Amino acid sequence: MIGPLAKALAGAAVVITWNSNTAVDAILAGKNTTAADKGSMAWEVSDREAWAHALAWRQFSQDELTSGFAWEHLRKAIP
Repeated sequence: MIGPLAKALAGAAVVITWNSNTAVDAILAGKNTTAADKGSMAWEVSDREAWAHALAWRQFSQDELTSGFAWEHLRKAIP
């Protein structure tokens, strides 16, 4: 599509890029976005499934925090 990026993004269900700042614009526009290159500015947030797993890995209940379980779990990941 030739024309304004905002118009293209408005009509997009999904945005797939190799390494383009268009991925940043797409994510900010709330579009499901995949960046296929680690050099992309959007690499870390374009894979929603990986992001969700990483986020869930860091969620603890109040009991897990109070008991020290959360710290013991996270401490293993610190080099």
